[in-house]
Amino acid sequence: MKQISRMRLFNPYKLAYYETRNYVTYYQRRWLELMRATVELVKESFGLNYAQAMYGAYLIASAEFAWAPQDHDVRVVENKLRTFYQFVRTINRETFDLERTTQAELSWWVAHREHFGDPHNESVVEAFTNLNAELFQVPKDRVREAAYWRAAAVLFSDWWVEEGLDPNSPRIRQEEEAFQIAYTLLREVAAERA
Repeated sequence: MKQISRMRLFNPYKLAYYETRNYVTYYQRRWLELMRATVELVKESFGLNYAQAMYGAYLIASAEFAWAPQDHDVRVVENKLRTFYQFVRTINRETFDLERTTQAELSWWVAHREHFGDPHNESVVEAFTNLNAELFQVPKDRVREAAYWRAAAVLFSDWWVEEGLDPNSPRIRQEEEAFQIAYTLLREVAAERA
């Protein structure tokens, strides 16, 4: 029987905490704390050790920097995301389709930019559904609810930004709780043996 890969054994509560910290520190422009949160997020998300997570965080950060300008070159962003997912696939001996996963990751970036703060965020839910289905190689209907809650968490983050970045805002807790639900649901599917 094939051994289950570490990226399927993430802790939903740790992942929710680090993803929330990632958003908070990014929007507060606390770059050193953002780097720490990103390393921990990548480590927990993909079952990496610290050295691997530092490299993975570098790859994701370089893709985000390439994406940030409105007039970015999408091919550069795609290449950086592809390199990241190739790295993750190799480390975990996974067999997800590299091109479809790269496009699924990029599609949620596009959807989020287009629908920032918009509660009618079906395209964000759809993008997360596609990403989950590609990464864990499962039917979309198995991961749609997890995608819905991850999109809800991102929406709480958006509203927190629009409401002025109050460090004591209840939106931060709402965001983390939504991520917890999302990743608890996803973990149930991800950990199943093929």
